Amino acid sequence: MNSTKYHLYSVHMISEDEGWAVGLEGTILHYKKKPEQLEGPPALSLWIMLLIIPLTISIFAGFLYWKKSSGK
Repeated sequence: MNSTKYHLYSVHMISEDEGWAVGLEGTILHYKKKPEQLEGPPALSLWIMLLIIPLTISIFAGFLYWKKSSGK
């Protein structure tokens, strides 16, 4: 059974591009860089903003129009 050990360091300076960090004591810590983000479609929040908000407004406007026309 493999056991993974984690070490917590106080970090003074970090370089995400190069994959190193400098601790407060001046020691250089190396770590694995995160994989680069793949180019893709815009974030989900943008789609929510572009699609759901106008849909909600149009449903609300339709409801108001229906209430106004049924009140006659």
